[in-house]
Parts: sequence; C-alpha cells; structure tokens
Amino acid sequence: MTTTSIQRKLSRGYERHIAGDTQTAAQAYAEILAADPTNADAWHLSGLIAFQKKQYTDAEQLIHQALKNSPGHISYQANLAAVLLAAGKPADAELLCHQILKRQPNNTESLKHLATALRRQDRPGEAAEVLRTAVRLAPADADLLCNLGAVLNDSGQLEEALSILLRARASRETQPEIHLNLGAVQRQLAKSQDALQSLNRAIELSPGLAEAFTNRGNLLLEMKQPDGAVEDYQRALKLNPQSISALSGLGQSLPVLGRWQEAIESVRLASQIAARPTNASTGSVTLSLRRRMMSNLLYCSSLTPGLTRRDVFEMHSQWGQSIESAITPFEHCTGRDPEKRLRIGYVSPDFRRHATMRFFEPFFESHDHEQFEIFAYSECACPDDLTSRIRTRSDAWRSTHGLSDQAVAEQIHNDQIDILVDLAGHTNGNRLPSFAHRPAPVQATFLGYPNSTGMSRMDYLLADSVRENEFSTQYFSEQLVAMPHGACCFQPGDRKLQPSPPPCLSNGWITLGSTHRLEKLSHECLSLWAIAMQQNPTARLLLIRDVLGSSERLRDRLKIQLHNAGIDLDRVDLEWKIPVNHLEIYSRIDILLDVFPWPSGTTVYESLWMGVPMPSAPNIGTGSNASASCLHHVGCPDLIANSNNEYLSIVGELARDTNRLIQLRQSLRSQMEQTVCNGERFCRDLEAVFRSMWRRNCGMSIQESGLPLIDCLAGAASCTH
Repeated sequence: MTTTSIQRKLSRGYERHIAGDTQTAAQAYAEILAADPTNADAWHLSGLIAFQKKQYTDAEQLIHQALKNSPGHISYQANLAAVLLAAGKPADAELLCHQILKRQPNNTESLKHLATALRRQDRPGEAAEVLRTAVRLAPADADLLCNLGAVLNDSGQLEEALSILLRARASRETQPEIHLNLGAVQRQLAKSQDALQSLNRAIELSPGLAEAFTNRGNLLLEMKQPDGAVEDYQRALKLNPQSISALSGLGQSLPVLGRWQEAIESVRLASQIAARPTNASTGSVTLSLRRRMMSNLLYCSSLTPGLTRRDVFEMHSQWGQSIESAITPFEHCTGRDPEKRLRIGYVSPDFRRHATMRFFEPFFESHDHEQFEIFAYSECACPDDLTSRIRTRSDAWRSTHGLSDQAVAEQIHNDQIDILVDLAGHTNGNRLPSFAHRPAPVQATFLGYPNSTGMSRMDYLLADSVRENEFSTQYFSEQLVAMPHGACCFQPGDRKLQPSPPPCLSNGWITLGSTHRLEKLSHECLSLWAIAMQQNPTARLLLIRDVLGSSERLRDRLKIQLHNAGIDLDRVDLEWKIPVNHLEIYSRIDILLDVFPWPSGTTVYESLWMGVPMPSAPNIGTGSNASASCLHHVGCPDLIANSNNEYLSIVGELARDTNRLIQLRQSLRSQMEQTVCNGERFCRDLEAVFRSMWRRNCGMSIQESGLPLIDCLAGAASCTH
C-alpha cells in the first residue's frame, strides 16, 4: 500500500469515524496498520474508537503506541489524558498534563484535563486556579466556565460559582451540564425554586443524565418531599445502577417513609461501590467520597431499629480500624506544663444556623480567653450571621471547606493545637479522617452524635453518668468523661414566648404529642405509644411535622404504620402547618412522647422549655439516653423510666394529675435556666475537663488530674491506667 493510498484510506476511515460508523473506521485503521505498523495517526484514531466504546485499557495502549511512533505529539497526549481520567488514573493524567503544559502553557484542553485530575484527587483549590487560567485564555468557552463553576462549588465559593455558571448558561444555554451545576450551587445558596428550574431544564435537555435526577432528589428531600425524592433517586438508578449518590440519597429519604431495611441496604451498597476500584460503571470515586459513604452507613445504622448497640459499635469500630490503619499519625511529645494556656480547636461543619449550635454557642461565648486560646475549624459551605458570631468570638478562624483531610490535619498540627474537639461524629460534613492523623496530642468528641466515632485515636467522648454508665463503655472506642452537670447546655430559641396552660384544661382530654422526625417513629416506639393510648382511653395523639404536608401518600403511609402498631386512627390528629414561631405548637400538647432508638436531642429541651413534660423511655436499641440526662439535670428524675411498664406508668400518672401538669408548665423554664441552659456554668465544667485532660497528657494519673472518667466513677479496674 503506497503512502498516497494509505493517506486516502486514513481520510475515508476518519470520515466514517466522524459519521459514527466506528466499525468501518476501525477496519480501515486496522488495514493501514497491517501495511504500515508505524502509522501514528491510525494507532491514535484506533485508540479514540476504543475510548468511545469505554474500552479504556485498550484505548490507553493504542494511544501509547501512537506516541511511540510520534513522541511528544501534543494532541495525542491530550487525548491520552482524557483516557486516563476515564480509567480512574487522575495522578497519571496530572503528570501527563504537566508535560504538555511545559511545552504549551496556553493549551486550554490540557488545562481542563489537569483541573479534572486535581478535582478527582480532592484538590479543588488547585483545580480552581488552573481553570481560572484557562478561562482567562478563553473567556467565552462554556465548557471551561461550567467546570470552573463546579470546582468553585466544591471549594465552597458559592457566589463566585453562581456568577461563573450564569456566564456559562448565557454562552451555551443548551448544555445540560451547565444547568446541572447551576442547580447544585443554587441549592446550596438556598435558592430552591431557581435550583428546581435549573435541574428541570437539565433533565429536559438530557433525559438520560442520571446525576440530574439525583440532584433533584436531594433538592426535593430538603423541600420536605420525600416521595418525590425517592422517585428521582430510583430514576437515577435505572440510568446508572452504580450511582453512589442516588443510593445514598435513598438511604436518607426512605427512613422518612418508614422503610428502614431498604434504607440501610441502599447506604450499605453505596459504601460498597465507593470502596471498589474506579471503573467505567462507578466513575471517579475520590477518597473523600469513599469515607463520606462509610460515615453515611454508620449514621444510618444508628437510626435502624433492627440493629443492637453491639452491632452498631462493631460497625463503627471496623471503620475506625480501617481508616487508622491507612494513616501514619503525627507524633507528639508529652506535655511539660500542666497549667499552660491551652490551645483548643473545635471542628465542625455546622458553624451556621444549625440545631447543634444551640448546644455550642451558649458555652462558647463564655470561654476564659486568658486560660484558653480558641481555634475554630469550619467546614461550613454557606456562612451566615451565626458563622460571623462564632468567627468573631474565636481567637483564630480556619475554613476547611475544600481542603483534603490531610491538609486539614496539617493545618491543625501547624497551629499547635493542644486539645482538638470534634462536634459532628458521623453526621454530614464531618472531618473525622483528619482526626485519624492525630494532629493534636489530645482529641475528644461530643455534642453532634450519640455513638462512638469508632476511632482509637479519639481519646475521649464527653457524656455524663445518666446519659451513659459503666456498662456503656464497651460500646465506645473512646474513654467516657462524665460532665458534672450534663453533657450539654441548651440555648432556647425564644425567651419571650411564655408557656401556655395545659390544653387539657380547655379540651377536657389529654393530648399526647410528637414533634419528632418521622424516621424516629420506629415500629417498637409506636407499639409502646399504642399501649399508652389504650391505658388512657380518653387521650388523643397529635403528630406535628412539616413534612406531612408534602404528600397525601406520606400521610397515608404514616396512618398505616400507626394502625399496624395498634393505634386507633380515630384518636389521631396529623398536623403539618407550623407557626412562624414553631415553639407555639407545644401549646397544643400536654405530654410529649419519647422516641427510640435514636435519642431525642433538641426536641426534649424545647418541650421542657415550653413546660411540656417528656418522660424518658428506657434505653432500647443503639442510642444513649439523652432524654433521661436532660430530665435528671433539670431536676425531674421521677420522669425517667427503667422499663417499658414504668414508662407507661409515668405517662399515665401525668395524664391523671392535672395539677402536676400545671405546676410543670410554671416551673420547668426557671429550672432549666438554672441548670441545662446555664452556659457559663457549663463552660467552667468544660474548661475544668480540658485542664484535667491536659494534666493527664502531662503524665499525671487519672486521680491526680481529676479527670472524671465514667468507668472510674464506677470503681472499674481500668481507672488505674
């Protein structure tokens, strides 16, 4: 075959290739290579056909062969970078892009591939800088603008991301990925309707775009539409059965519908897929995504009624061992000055208007800054006025959003933090993998999560002797510290709204109520409520939750759950219209019922603040007894039950004692102000515990340091260590 005929055949093959007839094109390229094995173009084009077919190993080998015959060919190298990215080799793609850019610094295609490689290695900050360079070179390139918007979203630079993506949309309105990324940013900026329009447009332009259905599912879940969310996640999984995000979304939405087993299986499958090597079906799986999916599974396990506390702890412990085995921790010398000014670092994704902050802000503002230097490490993507308050009251502020776990750990280590405190556990946005690096010599967790982190490098978990006891220690990898006046303090949302008289005075019947999240209403919990209803035959049950207004199907499903548990639906009222001041709903409830296995948190404090007693059910399942802890420290130990029968007896006695209900309405708030709402007292308790932890780190014994460990309070042998 002459050079001219080879060139003609190559041109014809390329024409068929462009027209979509890859079979004829591949045959033409094969004939050329049989005649001329050194033809780099034929090797390269054969590689592109393999790439189109998602045969990434073949594509890589074929383009490498092209480069052997034409070393340094930049377009070949750029296409090879795209193949490496698709094959899940971002580090190799990064190296190749740097080689190209050394020779052609303005090669926008290679800049785009380099940014993708960096993003997939959890380096969004670097990726953003690369894309900014590319956009300066090609300011109207919609692909580059779209990618830059996505990376800025990763980095938490939401306003800039929004501006960039609006530019991209103006440049190319028909590109579905632009609307997809725009919807993601608008959702984070709480522009729900704008986000919904963007995601609807993405789906309209590309009905096969699984990620658009997943993102819309996430949005609908936040908009209190779990039925719609489940439908979108299922659509996404039909398009991509390996979608980690869609499976994870199902795990969050199904519990609201009472579908516990399906929920944990969905999250379990998501974590299993995330743990696999990257391939064509799973797409790019970053290390942070793998870890996030495992945390989601652990969070879900804590909610699932069918799992014992032992089951849940073993899952957490396995995760802790796995992550710690892959990380070499920083080394620290034993402290030499037990009375030095301590550097305390608080780590949280929730330094914003979030329920956890109602247990953080009351004591945070009371810190003694002469004795303690306070650092805040914020994973918050969307700061607000509360973020600003916490930042102002900190001695040092660090944003961790967009940083890798190792980078966060290095920052903490460089800040020479003495005691590092996690406030999230395995909730969304946690930074527990950074703790696995042990960036501080003393590490503790509290507030955000009722179970162990599972990490041996997390030294302490702050609790109290009612919330946990000496028998609880077997379910924690951390040592349990007994805070003397309870493991948390609470900041009421409204001091002006006063408790109303018990509604039974005007109704003529007792109203048993629930303001809990629907996923906490397990069958076991509802069955106990059913007995309480039977034992108090004139009582009514009022369930108030805004999500109930999202669909009639959801309400019907809840009614079926209640009926199956033995509750007479004629005595049940469902309500979903929440007043502007949501605390007003407690004026309609005489006695709030407890839930399990996940313990009540904010709800019990709000209920008591409004004078509504919430007797504590016994600690069944996986959760610690936070409700009992609150009641004990407020001064209502008689409302704490040790068995189901005792719980039912307490509810019945309250229902029959109108004078007691009146007295509680009048006295609970002042009792709380002196006890569990006393931020200054709690802060002094916490600072004393921090000092004891540090003294122990300086070589003192537990007794010398004064550290109140729960097993030692019970006289266990371990108190000698």
